[in-house]
Amino acid sequence: MQLVEQFKCLEQQSESRLQLLQDLQEFFRRKAEIELEYSRSLEKLAERFSSKIRSSREHQFNLEKKAFDAPALVMPL
Repeated sequence: MQLVEQFKCLEQQSESRLQLLQDLQEFFRRKAEIELEYSRSLEKLAERFSSKIRSSREHQFNLEKKAFDAPALVMPL
């Protein structure tokens, strides 16, 4: 009889540990999904600001180029 009770105890422990492992598996699966979504959002944000900065620099460069290309206004002495 004692052997049967020990077996039941081991079975309960095994079920409990199995449930814990399943819960951990679900936790890490969901965590990975969230991190992937977060990283994609950060990539989009960085790309948006990079292109904004790039176009701003190109605009500034074009303005400076036009200023140098324009004929200089020289006042006669």
